[in-house]
Amino acid sequence: VVAADKSVSTLLHQNLASPHYRITIVDSAQAALALLAQIQYDVVLIDVHLPEMNGLDFYLALRKVTPTAIAIMIANMEAEAEALAREAVRNTAYTFIHKPINLDYLLALLDRVRRQQTSAAVRKPPQYLPI
Repeated sequence: VVAADKSVSTLLHQNLASPHYRITIVDSAQAALALLAQIQYDVVLIDVHLPEMNGLDFYLALRKVTPTAIAIMIANMEAEAEALAREAVRNTAYTFIHKPINLDYLLALLDRVRRQQTSAAVRKPPQYLPI
C-alpha cells in the first residue's frame, strides 16, 4: 500500500493483514520505489494523492521498476483525482477504487486478482463497478 493518508493506510492494514495477505505500508513514492526495486509484490494499492508525485506519475515509475505487479489505484471523488486514476487504468493499471474504501468490494477484487494470477489469466475488469 502506497498512501500518505494515514486513515487509508490504517484501514487497509487493519483489514488486510492476515495469513492470506502480507501487507507493507509505505507513505512516500520514493520509499515505495526503493522497496519495489528490492521486493516483488503481486499487488500494489496506490493512493493518487502522494506528497512527492501524483499517483499516475508514481504508477508510471512503478511500471519501470516492477512491470508484473498489478496496480489498483485509490482515488477520492474529486474530478482531478479520478482523472489521474482513470489515466493510470488506460496505461495498464488493473483498476481503481473510490474513497471511502468499500472493504467488501476491495476484498472481492483482491480475491479475483489472486484467482487470475493462479490461472495465469489476469484480465482487467471491464470498468469500475461500485458494489
